[in-house]
Amino acid sequence: MLALLILCGGALRSDSVFGEENTYYSDWLKPQTEEEPAEEQGLVASGEDYLIRVTGARDGALPEGAELLAQEINDTEGYVSLAAESVGVGEGDILALRVFDLSLSVNGAEVQPAGPVRVRLDMDVPGDGLAVLHLKSSMPPQAQGPRKASAHSAAANKGFEAEGMDAHRDGGAIEFETDGFSLYAVVGYRLEKTVIASDGVAYRVTVTYGADAGIPEGADLETSEVLESDPAYLEYLRRTAEAMGLEGKDLTHLRLFDIHILSPQGDRVQPLAPVQVTIGYADPVELDEDQMVRVVHLMEDGTEVLVPDVTRTEGGLAGAFRFEAEGFSIYGIVSADAQSLNGRTAALMVKSTGAILQDQAKDNKTLNAVKAVYDSTGTCIKASEKIAEWTFTSAGNGKYYIQNSEGKYLNVLGTNNNDRSLRLTDTPQALNVTVGEGSFAGMIRITNDSGLAVNNSGNNAANGFIAYLSSNTTSSNEWLSLMEVQYPVYEGVKIDVGNLEHEQEVIIYRSVYNEADDTYEDFVIDGHGNLVRAYDKGDRLTLYSLYSPVWKVEFHRDAVTGELNGYYDFYNEATGMYL
Repeated sequence: MLALLILCGGALRSDSVFGEENTYYSDWLKPQTEEEPAEEQGLVASGEDYLIRVTGARDGALPEGAELLAQEINDTEGYVSLAAESVGVGEGDILALRVFDLSLSVNGAEVQPAGPVRVRLDMDVPGDGLAVLHLKSSMPPQAQGPRKASAHSAAANKGFEAEGMDAHRDGGAIEFETDGFSLYAVVGYRLEKTVIASDGVAYRVTVTYGADAGIPEGADLETSEVLESDPAYLEYLRRTAEAMGLEGKDLTHLRLFDIHILSPQGDRVQPLAPVQVTIGYADPVELDEDQMVRVVHLMEDGTEVLVPDVTRTEGGLAGAFRFEAEGFSIYGIVSADAQSLNGRTAALMVKSTGAILQDQAKDNKTLNAVKAVYDSTGTCIKASEKIAEWTFTSAGNGKYYIQNSEGKYLNVLGTNNNDRSLRLTDTPQALNVTVGEGSFAGMIRITNDSGLAVNNSGNNAANGFIAYLSSNTTSSNEWLSLMEVQYPVYEGVKIDVGNLEHEQEVIIYRSVYNEADDTYEDFVIDGHGNLVRAYDKGDRLTLYSLYSPVWKVEFHRDAVTGELNGYYDFYNEATGMYL
């Protein structure tokens, strides 16, 4: 029996405010009735992707017979530095900048409102932060000249001062009040702060989030370094080392930052949903690849959490560390020598052969190996079966006890190649760990006191691992890389075959009756045509798969009639194979 299920995923929808197909309006934009007074209807001006409405904040604020004129300034390059300085971010953090020349006209003559008016702009402005700036001329009246778009240049902002307006988002619109018109800049930006730390390095902190985080409009990001002179620093240092399974002396670098968001009223705000935090370097720096670098979150309730999925990136923020956070408090960037393995847990892999050391005996002298694929960073194994992970505990003098997840110890036994074995026992053995240099940089070699090394037998994963006394120390099948493990998870909702659509992504599974257990077992076809065990959860299947099991359906049509002819192809984009 073959069946299909749709790969679950979030559907993206892009609506245009004034597009032909998905047109929608806010309640505020509903057609006005004739009974509404003109003051409430307000004055309207619009462009290709925006609509501006002005209403009087009190009776008589809008002159009788007034017309609203709005002209967008297309050349905004000269206003970027002014906008960035006004909202307190770098120029590269301005995600949107739109400048409008707003004015009121009565019988062709420019006038100002007689009192405060409300301005509402229906437009899309990307960015976590929003600001509306009133650009007022700082030049004397006789030197100002015309204010229309033709008079603006890339250096136009030199003659203006920016006044921040009390603006807020209301659905897809922006609202603020003013008592006069001239130039207004609408600025969308990301929250970011740069801190010059005690080591002289400029660290850049960025926080991005969605509407579900509940961060109030006008909130500000605050970041400060926790210095060594701070009474709490030593306690933070102790907790950081403990979280990494190290001693304080093993840490080669530690910078602690108090990161929080302040509401417009100055109160600290915690997000209602996870936010993305980036801590990076404002200027390019060299990161030592041999260093183990982590981000530690020191929470206020006393628990310390090692933040997962930290990645190094290149570009504008050289060596930036991105991670997801559910709250704000103290965060630390910490690094330790690769030689300092105490407390570290990782899989062990000979990259030259693709062999991973497993914790099951192949025979009385050999441990099993499994061949797996690692990602483009070269630091993470992607596996569809359980991979052994080993924890290193310092025994002093460069020696370590090495245990699997069940507490069994790795033993390298023997004194020569005639009397040797690689085993798992209940007896701890202090093994020598040598850190490689040159072409073996970042790798380790594990030996006993007699010089027998953990060795991928015959440079072949199928042969497993043995204890072996090499004639030299440059055998590539004895140098192990410490790898993180990821188990790619796929989930799908069951559908009927008759509901297939062209270019739909599906997972194909088969249920097989197991007579011994009197039950059905589900298997999925992966991108290499292998059957992978899956787990039925009612209307869903869940599975772990090394190779993507996602197939794209391609319908065939009759070459003459162009009609569907009942034939299909299933194509796996990850492996480039057809089923």
